[in-house]
Amino acid sequence: MRRIVWLFFMLLAVGCAGSSATIKMYNADLGIASAYGIREQVQRLLINKYHYVIAYADETNNRVYIETDWLDRLPFADERRMGVEQAKSRIIIEARTRGRTGEASRLSVKFKGENMLFFADTGSWERGHMTKEARRYFKELADELKTQFAAMVREY
Repeated sequence: MRRIVWLFFMLLAVGCAGSSATIKMYNADLGIASAYGIREQVQRLLINKYHYVIAYADETNNRVYIETDWLDRLPFADERRMGVEQAKSRIIIEARTRGRTGEASRLSVKFKGENMLFFADTGSWERGHMTKEARRYFKELADELKTQFAAMVREY
């Protein structure tokens, strides 16, 4: 009986691991930054270097929110193997004040990367489908921002 239960849980675990394409969004913690630092690095990296366009931005005393427009890009190899003809990506940066009083200038920054893919067989756009190569792309962007934010915090 124990073997059957163990086998059932092993099969369930393998089934839950499933395809990486079921992950809908890439998420990363970028560390701590000032509102000024966030604006500066978004301009330098996302806009100037990677050619994203800001679709929406909002800033209050305790929150910074930046959302890019969808950026057309070539499908990654693993996306092409899935039958993808066209691909778009967008990035959301959201930062909130840390819990302590007096640290309003230091914001905890979160990164979200999202894909929209056009499938040849269905002729439709679908959000999500975060493949291994898409995750690697977003991780590179997030790591670059995280490194810049860490360097800026040391300058305080």
